[in-house]
Amino acid sequence: MANTGQGLLSHQLGSMSRLMNFLLFVLITVFTARRTRAESQADDTLSMYRAAQSEVRLFIGANYNQYKEGRLTHRMMKQAVAQRLQMTYSEVKQNRELCLVIESEVERISQKCREGRVEDPSCVLSLESDVVENHGEHGRKVEL
Repeated sequence: MANTGQGLLSHQLGSMSRLMNFLLFVLITVFTARRTRAESQADDTLSMYRAAQSEVRLFIGANYNQYKEGRLTHRMMKQAVAQRLQMTYSEVKQNRELCLVIESEVERISQKCREGRVEDPSCVLSLESDVVENHGEHGRKVEL
């Protein structure tokens, strides 16, 4: 009888071990999928920020004479970014972080081109997409 009890206990422990392994597998799969989804969203966000930076540079470069005269508005740049990203102007305007990316890029251009005092519009296009300042909830800088 003692052997039968040990055999039953051994069988139950083996079943529990398989169940625990299965549950561990499920947990790992779920957490990995969540992390992968989050990483994918972060990649999409960075791509959107890069495209916005690029569009601001292209827009100002193509309209440099208006920029020098102070006739370009943030609204015009947001509209250009919205078109490039296939968004509406309202969607861009409501996305605070995207607006900050646009404003930061305009500021970088203003510094590089001395607020339009540089005659050559190539000063706009000479900027590199090295860093987007992400003023999100963590106030971190995101390297591109």
